[in-house]
Amino acid sequence: MRYSRLLFVLVAALALVITGCGKTQEQQKMENALNAEVKTLQSDVESSLASIAGLQARLDATLKMHKELAKKYARKMKGHTAEDVTAAKKGLDAARNEAETALKALTTYNKEMNHEQAMLKLKQDSKSLTMIKDKIVGAMSAADSAIANHEKMKSSLTAKKPVKAKTHAKAPAKKAISKRARK
Repeated sequence: MRYSRLLFVLVAALALVITGCGKTQEQQKMENALNAEVKTLQSDVESSLASIAGLQARLDATLKMHKELAKKYARKMKGHTAEDVTAAKKGLDAARNEAETALKALTTYNKEMNHEQAMLKLKQDSKSLTMIKDKIVGAMSAADSAIANHEKMKSSLTAKKPVKAKTHAKAPAKKAISKRARK
């Protein structure tokens, strides 16, 4: 009987040691730091989503401008297409859709999770949000580049070439010299 009590106490003590009394301060610090990183990334992605709408409107205006220039300067615009603008629009749409889907699937950090599960979830969230943020930045960069390309084309087409001054004064002087030389 004594032996069974001693065995029970040892098993209970061992179970207490294995399960622990909760998370250590070090584990809590790690989780809080990673959770703060995830929240920052989430905020960055959300703010980028807000600026995508404005960029899409600028792409629409650029596409409209391209069509007008193509009508007005058909010969000079030969070979200059708006494929980069349409590709940039598709890229922004894809990045926006992916970001919205990921943000909807994102769940908040639960402090009650065990440390390993919490760290795994937070690392996955961080990795996912980082990839989405990179895609958004890439799509926005491509859109800015397409807009700049078409603005450059517009300014080169609409820039007025300097008018060459006609030199009427020199012509009579030459004739006068040639008449004098003949006499």
